[in-house]
Amino acid sequence: MVMTSEGREAGVSKLSWFGGFLARVVVPGYIAAGAVMKFLTGSPADLPDVVRKLAGTDAAALYQVFLMVVCTELVLAVVLVMHRRWASVLAATALLVFCVVLVIQIAQGGTSCGCFGAVKVSPWAMLGIDVVLLALVVIFRRKPPAADISSWRWVWITMVSAGLIVGVFGAERRGWQGRYSGTYTLDTHTWTGRSWETLNVFNYTPRAQDGRTYSPATFPEDRQVWVFYRRTCPHCHETIRKLAEQKASEAVKSRLVVVDLPYEAGVEERYGMTPREAPCEDCTKLRAVEGTGYTATVPVVVTFVRGVVTDVRVGN
Repeated sequence: MVMTSEGREAGVSKLSWFGGFLARVVVPGYIAAGAVMKFLTGSPADLPDVVRKLAGTDAAALYQVFLMVVCTELVLAVVLVMHRRWASVLAATALLVFCVVLVIQIAQGGTSCGCFGAVKVSPWAMLGIDVVLLALVVIFRRKPPAADISSWRWVWITMVSAGLIVGVFGAERRGWQGRYSGTYTLDTHTWTGRSWETLNVFNYTPRAQDGRTYSPATFPEDRQVWVFYRRTCPHCHETIRKLAEQKASEAVKSRLVVVDLPYEAGVEERYGMTPREAPCEDCTKLRAVEGTGYTATVPVVVTFVRGVVTDVRVGN
């Protein structure tokens, strides 16, 4: 039986349709699902090690990398859906990058791919899925049409991508994101001259081990020095030690209060950080509420006189 030219063209057309469906529906849907799951349930601690190392251990930088990864994946999904000419090539390139990241994650002993936020999936399983998708996209690659993409389509791609980026950062700011609805930045440049009651940091209930919460109004001393620090920060501990020694030699009665700002869940374990107790005896030791991402350059040393901020020192 000899296949006619019409039959061959029909077969090629079906394969081309399947290749386009893979590159413009399946792969972008898969990538977008991962981005949305990261945003709603994930944190920087869930990202693959090779991605987190781009920012180091700084909490603010880690958080920005996390949001940039989410935005990049969403924009990539938009381009794949709307860019017919090079969808197959872009899809294959993206899947190849995913495979490389997964291989590195496996080599480093990772137990989760980091693809879907807090939803843990074996990197071996995801590598198998990505390899299969990559093979299918390459085998059934849709040949690009003769005409190039129109200028208007680029305008639409740019507009939709910009809208998604604004939406991600806007939703994060308004607290619509899952585990990061309580992210707080210590805007210390506005604190001088303000009463402690107007500082949002006290909305995060600094508390002692007994569960009781504290504020400058809790203590009788007119002069109080509050230190916001990380329990894994050596420089913070040195600053607290010097302040404790200075307090012991002062003639005027004052109070030293140290408040540990927790990292996001899993960061200390991921990087092998060793938490230590603040090196002061005659001080009040507190810890800000868990489950919130605190952005700050520590230590932050704040002096209160009768509840009003008179001095703020950041990082020293």
